[in-house]
Amino acid sequence: MAVNVSITEKGVSLQDLKRFTERLSDKELAAGVLRTAGKEKKTGADLVDVATWNEYGTKNIPKRPFMRKAASKNGKKWGELSEAVAERVIDGMGVEQAVEVLGNQMVGDIQNVIGDRTLLRANAPSTIRQKGSDAPLIDTGLLRGSIDFEVR
Repeated sequence: MAVNVSITEKGVSLQDLKRFTERLSDKELAAGVLRTAGKEKKTGADLVDVATWNEYGTKNIPKRPFMRKAASKNGKKWGELSEAVAERVIDGMGVEQAVEVLGNQMVGDIQNVIGDRTLLRANAPSTIRQKGSDAPLIDTGLLRGSIDFEVR
């Protein structure tokens, strides 16, 4: 005679939790300017390239590491939020909703770095004259608005 036993913790079976963990073990949440972000209207450059040029600098563009600053400034918070949403998934929150919570937090934090002039190198006077603003990384708002997240 066989007996089936189902152990649950906070309404989720351990078998379901194991399947959930296995399903996500090879996945990562990526936030930033994604390959699907599109192109700059003026130059036709891919926004992911524009982001890379600004993050690391080029011969003519100084480094403005908005992604690395966002990660450095918010990494601990992102880790704590990851743990909190994982606990909420155990309590019954949907996985997609949990990913949305964490992804949207990361997107907002990256956008906040772009909008915080104190965190990024100032524009050169010639750039300010050309674009009519002293806000680094913000010309049309397209780059800032292209920040998104995806599960890979």
